[in-house]
Amino acid sequence: CARPIYVTVIAEDDSRLLAFGGVIGVTKTTSGRGVGIGSMNAVNSLQATTTAQIGNSSLDSGTISVQAICSPHLTAIAVAGEIVIGHPLLAVSGAFSANYVNRAVTAQITGDATDTVQATGDVGVSATDSPDLFALSTGVAVALGRGATERKPQKFTATIGAAVSYNHLYSSLEGNPGPGVIASIDGPTLQIGANDLRVEANSTPTLEAIAIPLGVLGEKGKIGLNVAAALAFNHLEGDVVAEVTNSDVTCDNLTVTATEQPDVSAETWAVAASLLYSSSQAISLVVGFNYTWNKDETETRATLGDRKSTRLNSSHLVISYAVFCLK
Repeated sequence: CARPIYVTVIAEDDSRLLAFGGVIGVTKTTSGRGVGIGSMNAVNSLQATTTAQIGNSSLDSGTISVQAICSPHLTAIAVAGEIVIGHPLLAVSGAFSANYVNRAVTAQITGDATDTVQATGDVGVSATDSPDLFALSTGVAVALGRGATERKPQKFTATIGAAVSYNHLYSSLEGNPGPGVIASIDGPTLQIGANDLRVEANSTPTLEAIAIPLGVLGEKGKIGLNVAAALAFNHLEGDVVAEVTNSDVTCDNLTVTATEQPDVSAETWAVAASLLYSSSQAISLVVGFNYTWNKDETETRATLGDRKSTRLNSSHLVISYAVFCLK
C-alpha cells in the first residue's frame, strides 16, 4: 500500500469533576445552655491514565506524531455553618475539602532492534500534563445571646470555626510510585534522515487551596472565647521524564526536553468577631490561626540511554530540563 503522509496517535483526557457539599445547623434555646456542632467533609478522588503508543511495529511514513494529553479538572467546595441562639454555651463548625488526582501520562514508541520506524518528515513524541485542582472550605460558627435585657450574664460562651483545604497530585500504580508524565523512545530503530526528532514531557499543574473560617460571638457574659483556624495544603508528586533508551536513532536534529512549571497557591483567612458586654468586668479572647503548606516532590529529567544500548547519528543534539519553583 502507499506510504501514509501523516501518522498521528493521540490520547486525550479532559475529565471534569465538581463536588459541592453544605450543611447548616441552628440551635435555639429559651432555657438552659445551647450547644451546636456542625461539620462538612468533601473528599474527591480522580484517576487519570492517558497513554499514546506505537509499540512493536515497523512503520514507514511521512510525519509521525505521538501525543498524550491529560488535563483533568477537579473542584471541591465544602461549607459548614452552626448557629446557636438564645443562651449559647458553645458553637462549633468545621469544613474539610480534599482533592486527590492520580495521573499517569505516557507517550512512547517502543519495540526492539527488529522494529524499524522510518519517516521522511519530522517525528514527535510528547506527553503533556495540565491538571487543575481547586479546594475551598468554609466553617462558620455563630453564638448570639438574647441581648442586654438578659438579667443574669453567662459565665462562659465560646465559638470555634475551622476550615481545612487540601490538594494532592500524585502518580501511583497498584500502591507503588507510578510513571507520572513520560515521553520516551525505547528499543526500536528510527531512521528519520535529515529531519527532526523531538521527545518532550511537559507538566503545568495548577493547584489552589483556600480555607476561610468565621467565628461570631455576641453575648452578655463574663468570659468569651472566639477561635477561627484556617489550614491549606498542596502536595505534588510524580516524575516528569523525557528519554531515549535502547534505540538506534538516525536524524538531523534530536531534542529531548522535560519541563515542569507548577502554579500553586494556598490561601487562608481566619476571621473572628466578638461582642461581649457585662455590667461588671468581662474577658473576651479572640484567636485567629492561619497555616499554609506547599510541597513539590516531583523529579524532572531528560536523558539518553547509555552508549552500549543507544546509538545516535545526529548532527544536532539538545537535551534540556527545566523546573520552575512554586510561587
